[in-house]
Amino acid sequence: MDRTLRGDWSSYVDEVPRDLVAANGVGSLESIEQSKRHRHDKAQLLYSARGVINCEVEDGIWIVPPQCAIWIPGGLPHAAFGSGEVECICLFVAPDPAADLPVTCCTIAISDLLRHLLIRASELPERYDVDGPDGRIVAVILDELAKAPIRG
Repeated sequence: MDRTLRGDWSSYVDEVPRDLVAANGVGSLESIEQSKRHRHDKAQLLYSARGVINCEVEDGIWIVPPQCAIWIPGGLPHAAFGSGEVECICLFVAPDPAADLPVTCCTIAISDLLRHLLIRASELPERYDVDGPDGRIVAVILDELAKAPIRG
């Protein structure tokens, strides 16, 4: 399966029977159109590796500069769009593992370790072996997300 962000990705992630699903996207303002307002049961971490991403939620717009991330709780309607050349990684986290994570939109500080884990997550098979090495990587990612400092 193509692991890059695509128009139907937001409806698809809830169907994947894993605690964590990752996708990445690269493009320019001209090629990455604003996503339609949508929601999914899985929470989303939207990390900007390069470029600025804007995320619109009911009560405002979050601006995500490079090397930063926004946490979007599951079920929250939102839309996202890029400014200029953008590269991002999205993690979608199932409700149970997300229980220790924020319940409102916020920015999350991304440590060097977590940044490398996000890159590794984007390389995982969609239906990784939850009891194998990939499952252990996911567990570490969830641990690191739970202890990452909230910036606002």
